[in-house]
Amino acid sequence: MRNLFEYHEQHVRWIFQYLPKNDTNDNRNHTGQLLADCEIDNDIKVKSHVHLIWDGEEYYRIDEEAGHWENLKPEFKKYEFILVSPFWTDLRKRYMNQYCVDLLRKIVGYSSLRDNVPPEVTVSLHVNREGSTVLSCTATGFYPRSILLRWEKDGKLGVWGKETSSGTLPNADSTFYLQITLELPPEDSVMGYTCVVEHIELKTPAVYPG
Repeated sequence: MRNLFEYHEQHVRWIFQYLPKNDTNDNRNHTGQLLADCEIDNDIKVKSHVHLIWDGEEYYRIDEEAGHWENLKPEFKKYEFILVSPFWTDLRKRYMNQYCVDLLRKIVGYSSLRDNVPPEVTVSLHVNREGSTVLSCTATGFYPRSILLRWEKDGKLGVWGKETSSGTLPNADSTFYLQITLELPPEDSVMGYTCVVEHIELKTPAVYPG
């Protein structure tokens, strides 16, 4: 986007300088905004719009599929010749494709690369200073974010001890990480405890150790 405004800075400056000439308060600062939105379905553009905003009010908008500008403020009707000129029409179409549609396709494509990443799960144990056994179940490298980890004993749910969770955290590669722990009283045996993991990429709940 930076290249767009640098390369066409003279045109943007011309418009911004021209509009305030018709304002009764010449000393007032003005803010011009251009907002764009687009929608794709299976990599095909289905919708896109451009909105022109001046001092917080929308003055023009265009549905790219319809191809004509809609004037929302009659006092700005006289500037429509700028928007429909061949130069700005071509510029709008090219940069909508480059900076809205193509960028959205890249984002969706990147997201799709992460759709099929099941968690890598490990279960470990250690004895703390109080002599209690602490079981840890760690799931990492999974995408998307939603996941469920729980402890079972002999295949049954229950409250077996003190449970803690790290919460779901991001990894550096945009996958996610979650660890839950279970602290058992000293007299309890670790026999029969399993960590059950549910994730969209696991067709059925997975049990660890298997």
